[in-house]
Amino acid sequence: MVVKRFKQMNNVGREEFHEHMRRVGRLKHTNLLPLVAYYYRKEEKLLVHDFVPYGSLAVHLHSKFLIFFFLPLSHLGFIFSFSFFPIPITRVVGMGLKFAQAHHTMYLKDNG
Repeated sequence: MVVKRFKQMNNVGREEFHEHMRRVGRLKHTNLLPLVAYYYRKEEKLLVHDFVPYGSLAVHLHSKFLIFFFLPLSHLGFIFSFSFFPIPITRVVGMGLKFAQAHHTMYLKDNG
């Protein structure tokens, strides 16, 4: 479980917060974590989600740490690459797409 604390929402009233959480709880999308629980107190508000391995989207988009990726090659298996330089994940995805286009094979994964 992951608990997200909101400290800067002290001006939000109890009913407004509960209504907003009910709306958030009804959202269904493959790219959104379902809300497991929430907690209201005047001083703090908490949201509880299931844990997701490999970090958040923000971490992947803005990380300046080690990035690990692989490129599938039919005759060589996999090439594993480590990068110690800041590479935005969008650039890594772009490199993978260019590689796939060069070999005339696109691999698309359905998240549903």
